[in-house]
Formats: sequence, C-alpha cells, structure tokens
Amino acid sequence: MARGRARRSERSATARIGALLVAPLALSAALALPAREARSQGVVPTDFADSLVVGGFNFPTGFTFLPDGRVLVVEQGSGKVRLIVDGAHAAIDPVATLPGVRATGGEQGLLGIAVDQG
Repeated sequence: MARGRARRSERSATARIGALLVAPLALSAALALPAREARSQGVVPTDFADSLVVGGFNFPTGFTFLPDGRVLVVEQGSGKVRLIVDGAHAAIDPVATLPGVRATGGEQGLLGIAVDQG
C-alpha cells in the first residue's frame, strides 16, 4: 500500500516538473513567431464628412441612448451626467453629478454609463 502511494507521488511530482518545463518552452515558441500584420481599418466612403453634433463637454467618456431618444453623456473628471435632447444640452444640465469621483489618472473617473431599457 505504501509503495502505491509512493509511486503516485513520484508520478505527480514528475508531471509537475514536466509541466514546469513545457510551459516556458511553449511561451518562448509563441513569442518567437513573427508578429502578424494588423488588419486594415474599415473603408469610409469618399463623400463621407463628419460633423459635430453637440459640443461643450469636458472629457466625455461614454454615452447611452434612453428609450425615448434622449442621450446621456458622462464626463470623466467632473463626474457629471449630461442630458442631450434633440441635439442640444437639456434645460436641466447636468442631470447628476457624482461627488468624489477620482480622476487623477488616465483610466480613473467616470468611464461609462448603462441604462436599464426595461
């Protein structure tokens, strides 16, 4: 009985050592492969023109549409939630301000918004 346990222990130790040897080899093989060329971006029609819909934001980072067609826009550093109605800022603007938003780094602050459509 003790021999069986010893053999299983030896096998599991051998398997662990094998895994420790194979993982770095697989990683180095993957890194040695040539980098694939990036795929091209979508093609925009030649007569395409972009235009400003609504301005006056301070680092807008996300937006979502409400069921009635209005738009909520969030500003990263200020923590403001702004409401856009018919292509202009709403009379009540901002509709909310989230106090205490930390935005000292590039990926901090208010970064997105989602609305329950139900």
